[in-house]
Amino acid sequence: MGACVHPYCGPEPLKSRPPEPPKTTFPNAKDGQHMSKKDLIDAVAKEAELTKEKASVAVDAVLEHIRGAMKNGEEVRIPDFGTFKVAERKAREGRNPATGATINIPASRVPKFSPSKGLKDALN
Repeated sequence: MGACVHPYCGPEPLKSRPPEPPKTTFPNAKDGQHMSKKDLIDAVAKEAELTKEKASVAVDAVLEHIRGAMKNGEEVRIPDFGTFKVAERKAREGRNPATGATINIPASRVPKFSPSKGLKDALN
Protein backbone atom coordinates (compact mmCIF):
# COMPACT_ATOMS: atom_id res chain seq x y z
CA MET A 1 0.00 0.00 0.00
CA GLY A 2 1.18 3.50 -0.76
CA ALA A 3 1.28 6.50 1.53
CA CYS A 4 -1.88 8.51 2.01
CA VAL A 5 -2.05 11.45 -0.36
CA HIS A 6 -4.68 13.36 1.58
CA PRO A 7 -3.36 16.90 2.19
CA TYR A 8 -3.74 16.53 5.95
CA CYS A 9 -2.07 13.15 6.39
CA GLY A 10 0.37 12.87 3.48
CA PRO A 11 4.13 12.33 3.89
CA GLU A 12 4.70 16.03 4.63
CA PRO A 13 4.29 17.37 8.16
CA LEU A 14 0.64 17.63 9.18
CA LYS A 15 -1.08 20.78 8.05
CA SER A 16 -3.72 22.34 10.21
CA ARG A 17 -7.26 21.84 8.99
CA PRO A 18 -9.24 24.88 7.95
CA PRO A 19 -11.46 26.09 10.78
CA GLU A 20 -15.05 24.88 10.75
CA PRO A 21 -17.71 27.56 10.70
CA PRO A 22 -19.20 28.19 14.12
CA LYS A 23 -22.34 26.19 14.81
CA THR A 24 -25.43 27.92 16.04
CA THR A 25 -26.38 26.68 19.47
CA PHE A 26 -29.87 26.84 20.82
CA PRO A 27 -30.03 27.39 24.59
CA ASN A 28 -33.34 25.56 25.05
CA ALA A 29 -32.26 22.39 23.23
CA LYS A 30 -31.01 19.47 25.30
CA ASP A 31 -27.96 19.05 23.06
CA GLY A 32 -27.76 22.70 21.97
CA GLN A 33 -28.11 21.76 18.28
CA HIS A 34 -31.85 21.42 17.67
CA MET A 35 -34.13 24.42 17.55
CA SER A 36 -37.07 24.15 19.92
CA LYS A 37 -40.34 26.04 19.61
CA LYS A 38 -39.10 28.41 22.32
CA ASP A 39 -35.92 29.07 20.32
CA LEU A 40 -38.07 29.83 17.26
CA ILE A 41 -40.23 32.23 19.27
CA ASP A 42 -37.11 33.97 20.62
CA ALA A 43 -35.71 34.32 17.07
CA VAL A 44 -39.00 35.71 15.72
CA ALA A 45 -39.22 38.17 18.62
CA LYS A 46 -35.70 39.41 17.93
CA GLU A 47 -36.01 39.63 14.11
CA ALA A 48 -39.47 41.25 14.12
CA GLU A 49 -38.75 43.41 17.17
CA LEU A 50 -41.73 41.96 19.03
CA THR A 51 -42.20 40.98 22.62
CA LYS A 52 -41.81 37.27 23.26
CA GLU A 53 -45.51 37.09 24.10
CA LYS A 54 -46.52 38.58 20.71
CA ALA A 55 -43.99 36.39 18.88
CA SER A 56 -45.42 33.35 20.67
CA VAL A 57 -48.93 34.26 19.49
CA ALA A 58 -47.64 34.72 15.93
CA VAL A 59 -45.76 31.40 15.85
CA ASP A 60 -48.74 29.57 17.38
CA ALA A 61 -51.09 31.14 14.80
CA VAL A 62 -48.89 30.08 11.87
CA LEU A 63 -48.57 26.53 13.17
CA GLU A 64 -52.30 26.27 13.88
CA HIS A 65 -53.20 27.50 10.38
CA ILE A 66 -50.84 24.95 8.80
CA ARG A 67 -52.27 22.20 11.03
CA GLY A 68 -55.88 23.21 10.23
CA ALA A 69 -55.28 23.34 6.48
CA MET A 70 -53.66 19.91 6.55
CA LYS A 71 -56.56 18.47 8.60
CA ASN A 72 -58.79 19.60 5.73
CA GLY A 73 -56.52 17.86 3.20
CA GLU A 74 -55.16 21.14 1.81
CA GLU A 75 -51.58 21.89 0.78
CA VAL A 76 -49.75 24.81 2.37
CA ARG A 77 -47.17 26.33 0.02
CA ILE A 78 -44.62 28.77 1.36
CA PRO A 79 -42.50 30.25 -1.46
CA ASP A 80 -38.75 29.67 -1.12
CA PHE A 81 -39.40 27.30 1.80
CA GLY A 82 -41.55 24.35 0.79
CA THR A 83 -44.92 22.64 0.74
CA PHE A 84 -46.74 20.89 3.57
CA LYS A 85 -49.21 18.27 2.31
CA VAL A 86 -51.15 15.22 3.39
CA ALA A 87 -50.39 11.80 1.89
CA GLU A 88 -52.75 8.83 2.01
CA ARG A 89 -51.30 5.48 3.07
CA LYS A 90 -53.16 2.37 1.98
CA ALA A 91 -54.06 -0.39 4.42
CA ARG A 92 -51.47 -3.15 4.31
CA GLU A 93 -50.23 -6.24 6.07
CA GLY A 94 -47.14 -6.12 8.26
CA ARG A 95 -45.30 -8.38 10.65
CA ASN A 96 -44.80 -8.09 14.37
CA PRO A 97 -40.99 -8.28 14.65
CA ALA A 98 -41.15 -9.88 18.09
CA THR A 99 -43.49 -12.73 17.20
CA GLY A 100 -43.45 -12.85 13.41
CA ALA A 101 -47.26 -12.77 13.41
CA THR A 102 -49.00 -11.05 10.50
CA ILE A 103 -50.90 -7.91 11.50
CA ASN A 104 -53.21 -5.61 9.58
CA ILE A 105 -52.05 -1.99 9.40
CA PRO A 106 -55.01 0.33 8.74
CA ALA A 107 -55.04 3.09 6.11
CA SER A 108 -53.88 6.46 7.43
CA ARG A 109 -53.17 10.05 6.49
CA VAL A 110 -49.62 11.28 7.15
CA PRO A 111 -48.01 14.73 6.90
CA LYS A 112 -45.37 15.29 4.23
CA PHE A 113 -43.01 18.19 3.63
CA SER A 114 -41.39 18.90 0.28
CA PRO A 115 -38.62 21.51 0.41
CA SER A 116 -38.54 24.13 -2.34
CA LYS A 117 -35.64 24.48 -4.76
CA GLY A 118 -34.67 27.71 -2.96
CA LEU A 119 -34.41 25.92 0.39
CA LYS A 120 -32.43 23.04 -1.13
CA ASP A 121 -30.04 25.50 -2.80
CA ALA A 122 -29.60 27.42 0.47
CA LEU A 123 -28.49 24.22 2.22
CA ASN A 124 -25.90 23.26 -0.40
